[in-house]
Amino acid sequence: GWALVAAVIGIVIGAVAWGLGQHSQNYHQAYAGRKGVLVSAAAAILIGGAPHVVNFFNGMGGKI
Repeated sequence: GWALVAAVIGIVIGAVAWGLGQHSQNYHQAYAGRKGVLVSAAAAILIGGAPHVVNFFNGMGGKI
C-alpha cells in the first residue's frame, strides 16, 4: 500500500515539475518531470499488478 502511495506522490511531483518546466520554457525541467511521471506510473502499474502475477504463477505451479 505504501509503495502505491509513493508512486502517486511521484506522479504528482513529476506533473508539477513538468508543468512548471513547460510554463517557464525550461526544457530540461520539463523533460525530467515527464520522465518522473512515466517512471512513477510504470511503477504503480507494476506494484498494482504484482499480486495478480504471483497468483497466476502460483496457480500454474499447482497444476504441474
